[in-house]
Amino acid sequence: MVELGLFLTSNVLYPNTKLPIFVSEESHRTLIEHSLKKDSQFGAVLLKNCKTTDRNPEPYDVGTVARIVGMQKWHRSSVQVVLQGVRRFKVLHLDYSQPYLKANVEWLEESFISKEPGVEERLKREVEGSFRNYLEMLESYGISPPKEEVHYYPPEEYSYVVADLVQIEPHMKQQLLAIPTTAERLKTELEFLARLLDGWHS
Repeated sequence: MVELGLFLTSNVLYPNTKLPIFVSEESHRTLIEHSLKKDSQFGAVLLKNCKTTDRNPEPYDVGTVARIVGMQKWHRSSVQVVLQGVRRFKVLHLDYSQPYLKANVEWLEESFISKEPGVEERLKREVEGSFRNYLEMLESYGISPPKEEVHYYPPEEYSYVVADLVQIEPHMKQQLLAIPTTAERLKTELEFLARLLDGWHS
């Protein structure tokens, strides 16, 4: 087990992706200050249907280790911080007794166990076709697509890029984060993309 400070977010951070956040609550400011002072990492976890100011806020049990890669002062009491995801973890125990929320966690390793050789590469190609169509849809609404290079990422990293960029509800993004295998995550993304594209065409 490893102990991590937890930053409770309103969106999901994935490994190898970035997430800008605003830091205003005192507990979160303390966590960020400690992380910068100690050059340490912490966990980013999606908050369930409650507020960070609640006495015992409840996060989801799967999150992503984060490191700070950018910071900008916004107001006197608020700072914008850019987080980069490192690896996934599962929360085992929450500790509310500290100045900021802490947790004992265990690392979650990506599982590539599959009876079908090359299944991740095949699914990645299928997702890429749908994802390109989805990005064309976003572009028609004036949203710039990501750089072409993202389509050449290996399956695991690509599955997180798609999860990060697809516009779905946070609880659905959390579902993708918690999926244990790349193949299963890609399959679920195919389903999500099919629904989004069907809704656009109808």
